[in-house]
Amino acid sequence: MALPGSRRRGYPRRMADSIRSPRPARNAGPRARDQGAPRLEPLLLEGLEPGLAGDPEAGHRTEGLAFDGADFTGRELGAATFSECAFRDVTAHDADLRSVSFLDCRFERLNAPSLPAPRSRWRGVEIEASRIGSAELYDAELNGVLVRGCKLGYVNLRGARLRDVKFEDCAIEELDLGHASAMRVAFEGTQIDALDARGHPSSMWTCEEPASPGCPGSTGSAGRP
Repeated sequence: MALPGSRRRGYPRRMADSIRSPRPARNAGPRARDQGAPRLEPLLLEGLEPGLAGDPEAGHRTEGLAFDGADFTGRELGAATFSECAFRDVTAHDADLRSVSFLDCRFERLNAPSLPAPRSRWRGVEIEASRIGSAELYDAELNGVLVRGCKLGYVNLRGARLRDVKFEDCAIEELDLGHASAMRVAFEGTQIDALDARGHPSSMWTCEEPASPGCPGSTGSAGRP
């Protein structure tokens, strides 16, 4: 069942993370130097209680639960809020995540051939070793998000607001950043086959070696004019 107004069961502890200052991209202007690396801190979740796929409800708040192997396929979860939750080996194909908020949450081995989550909010989120076929994240807000070791098909971030976001060791077939706003967004060891970043100068992105040919801001960028 949903837990609106429930007492906090588990909570994340943040540890200070020392981040080295990245080298400015070659020939980059002052804006690129001002951007710097994403400011991310490790997320530690402790004392979580077991959660079931039927617990969350649309428009309700779910807090301090660990979902292991849950199947959210086709669930209507619009405008729900997940706070301090962990998702491991979860399936979320075609789950309705419109306007959903994920606050201080971790996803491990998420499987979602289709993930409709427009206008959603992701704050202090880690996504690792996951496979997402089509992620509809247009008009979403991503703040303090780490995506590591994931295989992603089409990622639609058109019109989204990104702040302190890092893609690390990922494979992305198509990335749409058209008309998105960004601050401290980095791609490290990430392959991007096709990129639409129209309206953005390369200085808005940081690409650390080895940068992929389609990485925003890299030589040979696949960005469309």
